Amino acid sequence: MEEVRSENLNLNGVKYSKPTIFIAKAYIILLTVRMISPLAFISGLLHAAGVYFDVVLHVLGLLLILIDTRGKITIKNDRETRLLGLFAVMVCFFNLSSLIMACIMQYTYGNIGNESAFNGISGQVVYWFQYLFIFIYNKQIFKMITYRELEKLFTILSVALLVLGYVQVAAMNIPAIKTVYAKLDVLGVLVHDYNKVPLTGSEGASCSGLIGALVLPFLLSGVVSKKRHLSELIQVILWLPVIYFTKSSSCYIAVVAAVLAFVIVNFFIKKKNAGWVIAFSVVALAVIVTLFYPDWIINLLPEKIASEIKYLLINKITDGKNGSTVSRMVPFYTNWGAFTEYPVFGVGNGNQGYFYVKYFPEAAKKVPGSDAMLFYERALNGIVNGALFFPSILSGYGIIGTIFFIVYAVKAVKTVFIKRFDLGRFAPMFFISVCALLFVGLQGEFLGLYYVWFIFSIPYAVFKKESVKDGQG
Repeated sequence: MEEVRSENLNLNGVKYSKPTIFIAKAYIILLTVRMISPLAFISGLLHAAGVYFDVVLHVLGLLLILIDTRGKITIKNDRETRLLGLFAVMVCFFNLSSLIMACIMQYTYGNIGNESAFNGISGQVVYWFQYLFIFIYNKQIFKMITYRELEKLFTILSVALLVLGYVQVAAMNIPAIKTVYAKLDVLGVLVHDYNKVPLTGSEGASCSGLIGALVLPFLLSGVVSKKRHLSELIQVILWLPVIYFTKSSSCYIAVVAAVLAFVIVNFFIKKKNAGWVIAFSVVALAVIVTLFYPDWIINLLPEKIASEIKYLLINKITDGKNGSTVSRMVPFYTNWGAFTEYPVFGVGNGNQGYFYVKYFPEAAKKVPGSDAMLFYERALNGIVNGALFFPSILSGYGIIGTIFFIVYAVKAVKTVFIKRFDLGRFAPMFFISVCALLFVGLQGEFLGLYYVWFIFSIPYAVFKKESVKDGQG
């Protein structure tokens, strides 16, 4: 009974208040919820940093922790704190490097329109400090909730997104539900796209992260780490129609990446089991056949669905006449061009716009349905950023910054591997998620995406004693 009475105590003996724990749990459940309309002014002030409602809970949660601890900050020399220290040093280096390069860019090229090089880097400076404080807060959250509590919260989150997905599919096909769906969104947190399923994202492609890097890795991690995983398998099957109706090649590829990562992770964790070895071999063979003879697999589906999946999963990637494909390819040219001109320290993340017009492919100007020309017009009168997470690190911080990032990433992965038995299902979830995010980060940014940075926070997780054992059942 004594353990129950002290359930609000973290591993350092700090007693968190009920409001602090309540906010932490709400923060997790609402990881994917966009900013509510009554607080839309916050998004106006913080731009991409304030797109999701969790920014409010994040600030409130940090304030409550400071109140609970009476402002006392205890810094321990443990694995997690050293990793966080490395990330903090990296963020400071990134921002200092951007400031120095902004001085050089401003002196060399001057303003574009009314924007200076310092305007260009300002957003990324804010975002990286936001990421640091997300890690600081998430590190404390892991200490105030148990393994089983976190598992239940993620289960609620995944089920809620699944229900929302089916509601959006219904709204796409049934006019009456479409009307009700629009009226129920009183807080303005949903995007009303009746051609694709966006879930809580801004478009169908947003589901590449929501499904491919969040939901499926969580469900598949249960298959890896739990003895009883029928419920997870059923949920994965139930997600298939929702995945189809995202009508997004980015989502399809992220899902494939997550499933392949699951097969590999599952194989290595259960490699002593001959049945899983056979399963791995069968799946690997199926993947090879699919890659070389995609029609053989896809044509087993109904003709209309097969043709759509074939185009979105395979042909769209190289379709130079598809506006969406062109829009995603242009930033690669911009980032690479900026990197080749300033390879050592980069151009300062956010200043890639100085090279947008110079390296903009001529063929992209003639593609209908592409929003690339909107960015081209903006680049003529202002400074646009790199638009892609991983390529922007290369072009924004150069070789030195990229090496720094890789060193941190390797240490984070190593930390999860070392603690894999303590982290339970969240260890395989992390590995599966990261494989999907490697692709997602080549398709867009992670600005203000609290659920992405929560996944990246898993290396900092330290749960209550015996909680993992209790949670694995």
